[in-house]
Amino acid sequence: MEPLGHIAGIAASVIGSVATICGALMAVPFGQTFDGTLGPLLMGALFAACAAFVTLSHLERLRATQT
Repeated sequence: MEPLGHIAGIAASVIGSVATICGALMAVPFGQTFDGTLGPLLMGALFAACAAFVTLSHLERLRATQT
């Protein structure tokens, strides 16, 4: 958030809102598959980790092309 220092409060609220909405959207499908075991929880965690890895890889590639 360093580049957004002059609007840090607004930036923090937008980042928090987006994170909450994305978390809720990802939780609904995995919550619907709950069957009393840890399977849906593990699938959700694996999906979130893979999504984070792909997102960060893509952002790193974008950052490398900008410099």
